[in-house]
Amino acid sequence: GYTVDDLNLTVAMQNDFYPNVRTLYYSNILQVDSELAAFRWTLEDSSERELLGFQNFTSRRSITKFNFSEQWPSSLQEAYTRPIYAASNIQRSALPNPFFFGDVQIVLNRVQVDPMLLIAPSDTGLKANVCRINRDNRGPDRYFGPYDCDAWEYSPSALGVPGNLDHVILPNLLPTFANFQKLNISFGELLAMQYRRLLHNETSVPQERTPEDLLETPEVPLSFLLSLLYMEHAVVGNLLFREKTVNLVIGSFSKLFGSSYGKMLQEWAISNGWLLAWALAPKNALVKETTWRIVDPMVAIKLIGDLNYSPSEKDSLSNDMAEFERAWENAEDVIGVLGEYPWDVSFSAWVSKWSDLKHSLKGDKSKIRAFGSSQCPQFKRCVGITDKESCLCYAEVEDTRYFEEIRHEEMFEVNK
Repeated sequence: GYTVDDLNLTVAMQNDFYPNVRTLYYSNILQVDSELAAFRWTLEDSSERELLGFQNFTSRRSITKFNFSEQWPSSLQEAYTRPIYAASNIQRSALPNPFFFGDVQIVLNRVQVDPMLLIAPSDTGLKANVCRINRDNRGPDRYFGPYDCDAWEYSPSALGVPGNLDHVILPNLLPTFANFQKLNISFGELLAMQYRRLLHNETSVPQERTPEDLLETPEVPLSFLLSLLYMEHAVVGNLLFREKTVNLVIGSFSKLFGSSYGKMLQEWAISNGWLLAWALAPKNALVKETTWRIVDPMVAIKLIGDLNYSPSEKDSLSNDMAEFERAWENAEDVIGVLGEYPWDVSFSAWVSKWSDLKHSLKGDKSKIRAFGSSQCPQFKRCVGITDKESCLCYAEVEDTRYFEEIRHEEMFEVNK
C-alpha cells in the first residue's frame, strides 16, 4: 500500500512461498526505520487484530526515536499467523494501479486461496487510519479523498467470504462516493462503472455515459478513482509456490522490459512454471489505459507442454519469438545508454514501442486480456482471452483441487 515497498523480486526468488509483511519485518527485510514505517505497522496491526480478528502478538518492541511501542511477534512462527494482502481486479485491468500495487503483480489461483479468504469492502488500512486512529481528525485521505466512516461497520461482521459477498457490494462503493458526486455521477452510474467489465464479455461496454465521456478534474481523474475501488482480500494462510497458488505473473512493460530485473522476472516465472505477461501501465492516471497483456514467448516456450497451444499456435509462438527478442534487445541497448528506467523520461516513446511490439506479434495467443464472466468455459485453469475469443489455459493435470468449481475474479497481490 501507498509508497512503501513490501516484497522485492530478489527476496521473492529466494523463497518457495509468499511471505506476509509481518515475516518480512521479523526477518529484518523490512524495518521500522522511519515515522512512516512505524505508522504503517501500527495501522496494519490494529486492523488485523480489531477488524480481521487475529490474535495479539506475545512480545513488544519499542523504538524511542519514532515514539514506537507496539506488539511484536515473538517468533517467526508467530509472524506467519498474520495474513497476506491481496485485492480484487473487478475492472479487469491489465496492471491495476502500479502506484499502489507495484511493477510486478501476480494473479492467484482461486482454487487454492478461496478457502483462505476474508474479504473487506475496501482498504482496511485506510478504514483504520481515517475512522479509528485519526477518528478525532477526519480530514480527506491523501489518495482516496473524503471517506464516509459510517458506510460499513468496523467489525468482523462487515467481512465477506467467497460465495457470501452481497453485503459487501454497496459498502465497497459508499465510503468514497462523495468523490464521484463531485463529477455529477449518480450512485447507479458508479455501480455500473464498477461492474460493467466484470459482468460483460467486453472490457469496453457501450452505455449512455462512459468514464471517458465524463468530466475529469486534473487533480483527481476518474480513472484513478475507479482504480481505488477494490475489495481487500486477506489471505489467511501460506501461499506455497509448489502448490499452484499462482496462475499468472504480470510485469510492467515501461519499468522492467529489457532490464536486468525483467530478466530476473522471466527466470522466476520459468523456475516456478508460471506464465509471464507484460502490461503497459499508465505513467499517471491521465494516460488512457490499455487492457492488453503481451504473453512473454521466452517463458511460454518453456511451459509449452503445460499450455493449450495447438500445433499451429506453437509455430506462431516460435515465429513471435524473433520479434520479441528484437524488441528486448532494443530495450537493452537503450537502457545501457540512458540507465535502468529510461522510459520514465520519455514515456511517449515507450508507448510507441509497446504498440510496435503488440502489432508485430501475430500469434493468436500472443496477446490476452482478463476474461469476462461468461467467457472461457474452462476458466478455472485459464489466464486470459484473445481478440479471437480463444482462451489461453493450462492443460489438464491430475491435481483435482486445481479444477474445483470457483468464481474467477482475478486476485492481485503486491509484489513490488
